[in-house]
Amino acid sequence: MKKILSFFLALSFGLLSVSAQNKDPEFVKYMNSPWVDSVYKSMTLKQQIGQMIFVELRPSNPSTVVKAMQDVKDLNVGGAVLFLSKLPDQAATINGLQSIARTPLLIAIDGEWGLGMRLQDVDNFPYQMALGSLKDNSLIYKMGLEVARQAKRAGLHINLAPTVDVNNNSLNPVIGYRSFGEDPKDVAAKGFSYIKGMEDGGIICTAKHFPGHGDTETDSHADLPLISHDMNRLNSVELIPFHELVKNGATGIMTAHLNVPAITGNSLPTSLSPKAIKELIRDKWGYKGLIFTDGMEMRGISKYYSPGQAARMAAEAGNDILELVRDPKEAIDSIYAAVQKGQISKKQIEESVRRILAIKYYVGLNKYKPTSTWNIVSDVNSPASKLLIRQMTEKTITGLQNNDNILPLETGKFKKIAVVSLRSDNSDIFYNRFKKYFKADYFKYDFKNSLTKADDILDSLKKYDLVIAETGGFSTRPGKAQKVEDPKKNYVLEYGVTTNLQHFMDRLTKEHPNTVLAVFGMPYVMDYMPAIKNAKAVLFSQGNNALSQDLMAQAVAGAFDVEGKLPVNTKPYALGTSVDIKGGIRFKFTIGEEVGVNSGKMEHMIDSIVYGSIRNGAFPGCQLIIAKDQKVIFDRSYGYHTFTGQEPVEEDDMFDMASNTKVCAALPVYMELYDQGKINLDTPISEYLPGLKFQKSNKKDVTLRSQLSHIAGFQPYYPFWSDAMKKGLIRNKPSKKFNVQIDQNLWASKKIYDFVYKKIRDLPLTEANKMKYSCLGFVLAPRIIQNVTGENFHKYLKENVYDKLGAQYTTFNPVTNGYPLSQIIPTEVDKAFRKSLVHGFVHDEASAVVGGYSSNAGLFSNALGIAELFQMYLNKGTYGGVRFFSEETFDTFNKQYYLQHDNYRAIGFEKARPENKNRTVVQAWPAPSCSPEAFGHSGFTGTYAWADPTNGLVYVFLSNRVYPTRDNKAFDKMQARVGIHELAYQLIKEGVEKATSEAKEGKQEQKAPALFAD
Repeated sequence: MKKILSFFLALSFGLLSVSAQNKDPEFVKYMNSPWVDSVYKSMTLKQQIGQMIFVELRPSNPSTVVKAMQDVKDLNVGGAVLFLSKLPDQAATINGLQSIARTPLLIAIDGEWGLGMRLQDVDNFPYQMALGSLKDNSLIYKMGLEVARQAKRAGLHINLAPTVDVNNNSLNPVIGYRSFGEDPKDVAAKGFSYIKGMEDGGIICTAKHFPGHGDTETDSHADLPLISHDMNRLNSVELIPFHELVKNGATGIMTAHLNVPAITGNSLPTSLSPKAIKELIRDKWGYKGLIFTDGMEMRGISKYYSPGQAARMAAEAGNDILELVRDPKEAIDSIYAAVQKGQISKKQIEESVRRILAIKYYVGLNKYKPTSTWNIVSDVNSPASKLLIRQMTEKTITGLQNNDNILPLETGKFKKIAVVSLRSDNSDIFYNRFKKYFKADYFKYDFKNSLTKADDILDSLKKYDLVIAETGGFSTRPGKAQKVEDPKKNYVLEYGVTTNLQHFMDRLTKEHPNTVLAVFGMPYVMDYMPAIKNAKAVLFSQGNNALSQDLMAQAVAGAFDVEGKLPVNTKPYALGTSVDIKGGIRFKFTIGEEVGVNSGKMEHMIDSIVYGSIRNGAFPGCQLIIAKDQKVIFDRSYGYHTFTGQEPVEEDDMFDMASNTKVCAALPVYMELYDQGKINLDTPISEYLPGLKFQKSNKKDVTLRSQLSHIAGFQPYYPFWSDAMKKGLIRNKPSKKFNVQIDQNLWASKKIYDFVYKKIRDLPLTEANKMKYSCLGFVLAPRIIQNVTGENFHKYLKENVYDKLGAQYTTFNPVTNGYPLSQIIPTEVDKAFRKSLVHGFVHDEASAVVGGYSSNAGLFSNALGIAELFQMYLNKGTYGGVRFFSEETFDTFNKQYYLQHDNYRAIGFEKARPENKNRTVVQAWPAPSCSPEAFGHSGFTGTYAWADPTNGLVYVFLSNRVYPTRDNKAFDKMQARVGIHELAYQLIKEGVEKATSEAKEGKQEQKAPALFAD
């Protein structure tokens, strides 16, 4: 094992020296085993030859199934090659074939990017050229392991992969994206990683297409391509991957239908050439593994030879397995006749058949069991598989330029941002993810459309500070480019790039100094984008699926590091170009498995809790976010704005945060001011409230520390609205004097602020040194902050906190600040004060009286905005590349100072009491598993936000449980917000226990993350 790993490391870095002796494939030792002997000797010569034939199997086409069954029964063919199907269908079909087979069948599939290449219900791994962008080949090894697991579950034994052709021709019509790239040593290293993973996982694979199909503009499916290079060139480029894999024990090699005179000495296809197979592969290279032909039905062969003639020549040349023979009976008869005539020796046939039988023994066909179709789709598409696909796709994203380090984007640097989709496939996925990070206007242009529309969009873009253009929807293969004759017309170039797209990119990059381009598709599409280097930054991803577009938007935002490399040469960028971009500054949106959480279990259980709560009337709708280690693993909206079920809750809808405003509005500003030395926690609040005569009141000695810790003796609450109405300070019409809007029908006098503040000043204190939760000190916070900063409280908060976080939907008074009412969740039908449904204005009466600009309540937000704030807290003052305050400041505020008075609160934050861990979910507050370091707060309207430094957990639950009335018993009975919080802890715990158990059992070694990382 250590020798293999040493080889892997050497090969990965191009340090491999030529070995004098090959490593034999593992199966070779079984060629003379008792089972192989017994089966071989039980067959006639024709039945033995039948083992060399693999037939076509398309479960979606019944005629091929009937034909395969006939060939299995009558000709004893050795296997079948599976094509387009679905998992249950192919498994049932294979079971049927195996049940009638005299000799168990080998079932093969072309799975270059996994089984999804042929099976419609299997998730695709990235294309091989995308994998060429990986710097860490251990991910390819893991892919090999996972593809092997999937194949075995599906009843498959051979993967006709990987493609180790060196693609050095941008117009190659058949290899292209199927190749790992242009560097022969890197292709060899990546091919070895894939093969090693698959073989360690227990299936057979083939390195194809010997001697190398990468430098041709002819598709061997259509004709016989000519490779005119001499042996010096072939040995230094095309043959390197095959030779290295042969030396290191690859199980199978697939020969291609190519005309390579330097090898064959004539125009004979290499797949039919004894010089290519017997003399070079077998004799000179000493290869003992299986040799497959490429499909014998391909026009590179079938155009020039009959089925029988081609089969005889392929066998005579030294191939062991002949794939997709057009007429299996004719092929077997032709080979049989050649053996009888002495053209092919019986010894050669025996060696081939023994290899095939040894492979069957090696993969366990000597103890064949039918494949169960039960749960097969979910078994194959496992969470681990989905995670690996995500990880590989992420790591293939490549930075090609990043002038002035514009990426990752800096919060607040660009006031007006536009995203432009330059696509022919009408996808909005990139923008839908990007808008979670930044506010941006959106434009779409199908580059197959007219220039008039393009110029209209370009004119509109002139007012933006930053333009992010993402372009995709190109062909994966070159085509016949149209000749450009009229500059006013739109022409299609190679890979589907158009002249209108060129025009758009040319104008865009010239007129906008801050242009970021995200390119999706084959690297060669950039050959037809002459303006690309004029952009400020360029990111590239070969994938164009939903996941690739999602992750690209996250990369632009700085959710993770960008570290891929270019696998081929292009006109604007050379092979190996790699501009690393440091990320990890904002949330990454991913699946639970990335942090060890079972995502399926999490979704099922949360769905059950939430839908049960809605059915029982606990709340009409809610939003949830769960993040661990700055990775969002659950982000979902449920239900409707009201129980009428007319407006579903959307991700950017805004909930009344109620008392969560205390820690989401006052606290971050207090932390910043403390960090800047502008406030002292032990200074009496009276010093920050000049003109209100607090220094002469019973609160003259109350400090910020004691007030924020709820031990200053403030009254819990006071109905200011009732007194204000009695004093005529509230009216139902606005005027110059009554311009403080309470809701759509009520306005307060400008004197209302001093009235409220003085009322707080004059209220009696409660018992000294006793924790008494109070909103009143937080009602004073906006005046204190305004006096210290000289700025309006909510304006200061927006500019210094929410805008820098990227919290686009976190604000006070959303209606008056330009948000539509349809985006704001209603709260209560207020029968006492406002006499109407409270919608778009703060629910809390004390905050409402002062116009909603308070810090005891008044903030509105979606779950993401609150999660970003709490992640900043969890990071101890940093998020989005911005430092808000020092770590020491956060620690100061998250400390409990009054435990001697049985006050378990920190400064502003709620904390869990020690006895809470022994309570049930129904009894506990917060979740029983909250650590002593955890911090958070809740809100009367049904909101809840907590973070825990011990395991990196951020949890936000927003609901409108007070709709239509605060007298809602179902909410407390259901305990959804605490229940889901505890569920998150338990799922994290399960993940840790599972990882620990696997480590003890040695399972992690099989995954080989560390061994292949250096």
